[in-house]
Amino acid sequence: MRVPSPLVPPLVVGVVLACSETPSRPVTPAALEASSLTAQGPPPSDVFMKTHSGTCLAVAAEGQDALARTLTLPRESDLLLYFTFEWGSLNLDEEGLLSPKLDEAFSSFEWSFAGNAFSRTSGTVMWSFAAVPAGTHTVAAHARLEGGDLSAQLNGCALTVFVIP
Repeated sequence: MRVPSPLVPPLVVGVVLACSETPSRPVTPAALEASSLTAQGPPPSDVFMKTHSGTCLAVAAEGQDALARTLTLPRESDLLLYFTFEWGSLNLDEEGLLSPKLDEAFSSFEWSFAGNAFSRTSGTVMWSFAAVPAGTHTVAAHARLEGGDLSAQLNGCALTVFVIP
């Protein structure tokens, strides 16, 4: 089974696996390969990407946007965002926080990343926005810090946005 690159998410969105395996038995890789796939809804109409291989944001306590991307939707659509990153200089007494941002509003939900002895933490987070109206919008990952000296960086960032009509 092929494993996609962490910077390029698979283009299959809204897929339901219909396995012939019974629920009491574990699903094996062979069973997954033999499974039938049923697409739910249309495929993405557009995919927008933005990357920065170096330091994409010097993060502080008040929070800032990383890799803001402006896009124009011709009609109401759902948006699916992936943000891949590495926290740099995130010390043991610090916490890095990420939240999704659409236009000027960002979610009160935050993904929390604890600093560690190596001062590096990496990951990929995913967000979705339903029924975004037609027009021009800006999406980003909003990042901020708590605790410690309140100084860290986001490095090696990639933002991918799927538009699903």
